[in-house]
Amino acid sequence: MSLQNVILTNNGFVYWTNSGTLYLANNAQIVNQLTFYINGDAELNQLQGDTSTVFFTNTSLVIKNVGATNAGATTIRIPFYDTGSVEVAQGTLQMNGGGSFNTWFASPGAAISFQSGNYTAQALAAFSGGGIFTLHDATLNLPQYAILAIETLFNHSGGTIDGAGKIDISGGLQAGTYQWNAGTISITNSVSAVFVEMGGVMTIQGANNAKNLLWGILVNNGIINWTNDNSSGGLYLGNQAGIINLSSFNLQCDASMNDISTNTNSAPVFFNEQGALLAKTANTGTTTIGVRFHDAGAMLAQAGTIELYNFVDTSLDPNLPLPTITMAGGKVQFDNNPAVHANISGSGEIISRNGLLLSGGRLTVIAITLSGNATNDETFDLSAFGTLTHNGGNLTQTANGILIIPLQSTNAGGYGKVTSTGYVTLAGTLSASLVSGAAPPIGTVFPCLICYERFNTFTRTNVPYDTTVSYTINGANVVVTNNAPALLGAIGQVTNTFNLSFAAVTNTPYTIQYTSNLVEWLPLTNFVATQVTNTFIIRQETNVGLGLFRVAQGTNH
Repeated sequence: MSLQNVILTNNGFVYWTNSGTLYLANNAQIVNQLTFYINGDAELNQLQGDTSTVFFTNTSLVIKNVGATNAGATTIRIPFYDTGSVEVAQGTLQMNGGGSFNTWFASPGAAISFQSGNYTAQALAAFSGGGIFTLHDATLNLPQYAILAIETLFNHSGGTIDGAGKIDISGGLQAGTYQWNAGTISITNSVSAVFVEMGGVMTIQGANNAKNLLWGILVNNGIINWTNDNSSGGLYLGNQAGIINLSSFNLQCDASMNDISTNTNSAPVFFNEQGALLAKTANTGTTTIGVRFHDAGAMLAQAGTIELYNFVDTSLDPNLPLPTITMAGGKVQFDNNPAVHANISGSGEIISRNGLLLSGGRLTVIAITLSGNATNDETFDLSAFGTLTHNGGNLTQTANGILIIPLQSTNAGGYGKVTSTGYVTLAGTLSASLVSGAAPPIGTVFPCLICYERFNTFTRTNVPYDTTVSYTINGANVVVTNNAPALLGAIGQVTNTFNLSFAAVTNTPYTIQYTSNLVEWLPLTNFVATQVTNTFIIRQETNVGLGLFRVAQGTNH
């Protein structure tokens, strides 16, 4: 069946039920101004050998309602210009001839695919309905100020989206999912070429397939999951391209984000903004951020390695909180020679390829391995009985550096310690303290630093009473030189009594003292400790203003 040298204008209802092919030739046109029903799995094509201009124009509604088979396909191989709406209730609508698109709707179970051709978006275009939209080898052009709203599942499996407009991945009741399997985005919108709304999702995947962000800024205020990718696939960012993460960017694969720009002044940048999270939560290999990475938010290293090729710290504003890096069993690798101002905590490995300065923040250690040359210009906090293991380079503590060490016992896990296979240069402060339950006897040695070779000493040492710091060529120790004073563990009140619990050295005399004015301390009773943990019961007398209590070593106080 064919239409030749005729314009079919519909101001009523057209029912296309033929499952064969409808051919247009000799400048034939279909102009739909009301409702055009597609009730078959047919094809609309140009007659073979015809070189005239044929096309379909829709200003109202084209709907694929029922096909000969519900999963069948209707293929349009001529230009299709749409300023109205297209709906697919069942089956698949395949577009092969180019044209334009506006508000298109695919019901759950239905699909619309752009197989080939060039298509231009209207100002407020949308893909919605709960079905699946797929871009194969076609091009979708978004003119300046045009917005394409993704309100359902959109598979970007090839082809290109270009122009100067914007892709909006919707959140809310009509949340969209943009699944980027392959293909290119090149939108010259320097503010927001692709915007993931709160509630919207972008999934980047497609092993062995390149995903190209050649131009434009991807802004994430929803969730981006980078998964099921590999080193043969990955992301490629060109001139004027970039990523701004305002929410959650999850690394769940071992792949690379690559810089393919040709101008250093327009090289791509990844901004991890304040309040945002970059997390590697899956796979044991390496995810490489090969573009410049500006961090002002949070990172989570839970699995594998996050490799940062060019890390830049942007958190120097004193009015903003420091970025955080949570080590939860994973690794973070710095390839350049950065200064990192962040609060880092947990267990995992920090790798320095070309030197690393930790400054202005806090490294809270549970069990952290620090590999490569590193400098402590901040606080290394081992107060949770942490172990900092350093290897593969030299470790330096500056005059600003502080090392915090807890002391309880010399048993494994009973004190904080730093071990290094390299040279360690000391300055700054060592701050050591006895913790609850600690009562080490005279001569106890806490080897808080063990290294291949030590240079210099700590400038300042804040250590408990009756302890000192000794040095060897291979480290530094805190040594107990006299019995440590009793250390309060807990205090509780039961009816008319106070229960004081404290640690003490056995066979050592102590005095319980009291005061009512914080000036004069008077003895309440003396005793000799017979065990490390002691509990003393004090009755609360209503006619005696005892006030405050303390435990002192010795009997002559």
